[in-house]
Amino acid sequence: MLVEVQALVNESQAPTARRVTLGLDPNRLAMLLAVLHRHGGVATYDLDVFINVVGGVRVSLKRGLI
Repeated sequence: MLVEVQALVNESQAPTARRVTLGLDPNRLAMLLAVLHRHGGVATYDLDVFINVVGGVRVSLKRGLI
């Protein structure tokens, strides 16, 4: 199945950056951002991150599938 994921990253105006997800588990987003920071050198701690999985699809991975 092909799934389109849209993402928007912007400077945060609030003291705490926002993490908004539609169709993706917020804990999975936190893990992806941590890996991006550690291995990609891209820090997002002061950026708002908005993620949307298009078409109302809900992305979830079950143990044993990876």
